[in-house]
Amino acid sequence: MASYRRKLPRIEWGTDRKLFRYRSGDTGYVHTRADASTCASYMDANGVLQYAAANVLRDGHIIGGVRHTLVEPAATNLSVQSSALDHAAWTKNRASASANADLAPDGTLTADRLIEDSTAAASHRAFSTDTVTITADGNVAVSRWLKAGTRSWAVLGLTDSTETNAARAYFDLTTGVVGGNDLVGTGTVVRTHVEAWTNGWYRCTAVVNLGGGITQARHYLGLATGNGGASYSGDGASYLRTWGADTEIGSVSTSYIPTGATAVTRAADSLYFPFAALPQEMTVYVKGVERGTILRGPETRLLAITADPLATAAFRIDVNGSGFYRVRHSSTAGAGESGLVFVPTVGQPVELRATLASTGAVQIGQSLGGATETTGAVSGAAALNATWSGQRLHLGGIGAANVGAFAFQSVAIAAGTHSMARMRALAASSDATIFANALTCAYPFDEAMSYSPPAEGSEMVFLPNGEADAWDTGERHVLEGAIRWIPQEDTVTPVATGWDGTAGWRAFLSWARRGNPFWFCPDATDLSTGWTVYLQAPWDEKPDTEADMTRAVRLTLRGLAAFSGY
Repeated sequence: MASYRRKLPRIEWGTDRKLFRYRSGDTGYVHTRADASTCASYMDANGVLQYAAANVLRDGHIIGGVRHTLVEPAATNLSVQSSALDHAAWTKNRASASANADLAPDGTLTADRLIEDSTAAASHRAFSTDTVTITADGNVAVSRWLKAGTRSWAVLGLTDSTETNAARAYFDLTTGVVGGNDLVGTGTVVRTHVEAWTNGWYRCTAVVNLGGGITQARHYLGLATGNGGASYSGDGASYLRTWGADTEIGSVSTSYIPTGATAVTRAADSLYFPFAALPQEMTVYVKGVERGTILRGPETRLLAITADPLATAAFRIDVNGSGFYRVRHSSTAGAGESGLVFVPTVGQPVELRATLASTGAVQIGQSLGGATETTGAVSGAAALNATWSGQRLHLGGIGAANVGAFAFQSVAIAAGTHSMARMRALAASSDATIFANALTCAYPFDEAMSYSPPAEGSEMVFLPNGEADAWDTGERHVLEGAIRWIPQEDTVTPVATGWDGTAGWRAFLSWARRGNPFWFCPDATDLSTGWTVYLQAPWDEKPDTEADMTRAVRLTLRGLAAFSGY
């Protein structure tokens, strides 16, 4: 547990500068997704695949135990009979399928087994009986859930109708690690991805390109004895488990779309919130998991403040022509953008911090997997308009156009320019606030002590017979300590807020005594930690005087959580 006794505290108070905050599960949004059938999937808190009906927001999608809101573009699964490997829609070659042999990722007994025969020195596989139409020389995302049986390696990908050209990748179903590639003719594997699910299942994806102008292809699954071992002598009994075939045009395998006799299309998510704040200096923070926005081409949107995709007065976070995230601001006076040079991978946690200055200049910062923030260059100025072109905040896109694929954990916007750490704190807590004023201390919180006495209404009494009776209405959390050596005016050496001034200690105490909450940060170098508190004391006590005639104030703070570290 960190100790803050030698750290310099910081107090923020005054006007609430929070303009917007959304955490997955919150309300206040407008959402549509015009699916023709129930085909939009997500993972629930138990690790089980669930389906959301048309126009129902998937804000219970769990990644790493954390709730996210899944927003995706329209996509079509071209693989028919996606969970029925035994169907004639799948040709088994030197192999057979055992239907409904295991529990599938959606909790139903519909997972199949692909079982090798005893043919010597050959591949043992299944592929779609009918070819699907793909874009010539374009990428195709092929995915399946796979689970080890008595065979623990699989090979997954795409072939043309004659297997003259093929692109396949090997997957270790024991560890979830991707092996090498199996390439034929002009086929290439563009990228691979593995997503671990419960009960030993992995959703394996190979994004491939057959090249050669090929427009007809087959989804391919084979057993393997190891990395590169797709051709071997079968024993007539070994198998792997499989479920949920998905073949999508493009560089991203979106959430699973179940199919029957025909291909099925999931519509695009459209998600927006009313946004009352006018153009001003502000900081926008987005936290979530990359699902493929960055791979969908220029101007694929993650966030937009506007109601019109072609609007003049707008603020956008989207993808630039080089495939990186960028922030753009446009107004009637011009436009500017700031871009990044590092690309997140699919499945990687992403934090983006975009600032808009009072001059209209913008800058973007990015943290991948919690690493140190990297920033783009500050753009040129473009004077702010009086209003946006529509007071809306869109996540993922505007309507069905240029929708990104992203799992949003939280979004926060605050007036002013703020650090990544401060925006993280604002987004993480329901009671966190960014205040207009800050008190800087030159010395640690002296003689600090925290404790948690019973709350008002708690009592213990002793009955006449000597028995005790008690009732507890909870605890109140208290932190006491002294801020010492407060100068008369602000100082630079050491850096300290003074007693006088509209944002000084005198003004703060007057404001806090009126019952207003404020933010106490125990370490001014780490603004991600702190508590929303209320002032209990001093009420009418005068400050003490130090030997050098500076002031000292003993504070008693009350909060809703224990003051760990004191």
